[in-house]
Parts: sequence; structure tokens; C-alpha cells
Amino acid sequence: MDIYTRFINDSRISQRRYAYDDFLTAHGLKRPSELRTLIAEVDRNQLVYYLRYICVPEVMEISISFENSQQVEDERLMVARLLIPKLNYAQLSLV
Repeated sequence: MDIYTRFINDSRISQRRYAYDDFLTAHGLKRPSELRTLIAEVDRNQLVYYLRYICVPEVMEISISFENSQQVEDERLMVARLLIPKLNYAQLSLV
């Protein structure tokens, strides 16, 4: 669904946003940057995909955890800091 939304048609963006919220709720979190406390417990591939493709400003902006776009951008930077150590060198250019 995420790939479809990103590359073919964004008519299902709301489902992507639900996936964002559902993942956080399932782990008892409010923001993606809080995942740093669970890195060892979450499947690495799922974590990388979630942080890289789901935790993007156009998805996070609907969250009630953020009061404005600056907070969303700040959160994305924190997500990138979590993500970079998880990627290999070839993948870094894609962040």
C-alpha cells in the first residue's frame, strides 16, 4: 500500500497515515523518535522501512503529537538520526 501511494496514486494516503499511527500505538509511543528505546526489540527491516518511508512529513503532519510544521520537521531530523546508523553506505544517498 505504501509503495502504491508513493509511486502510483496518493488516493490511499489516509491508510498510510493509519499505518503510521498503528505502529506507534502498538509500541506504546507517541512519536517515531521514541523508537530509539525499542531498537533492539523491533525487527530491523520493519524499523528501517517505517522510519525511512512512513515517517515522512506528509504523513506525520496529521499526528496530534505535533503542534506545527516546525515540530514535524524537527521530528523528521530525529528520525534521520535514528535511521542513518541502520543503513549501509549504498543506502545513505536514498535517505
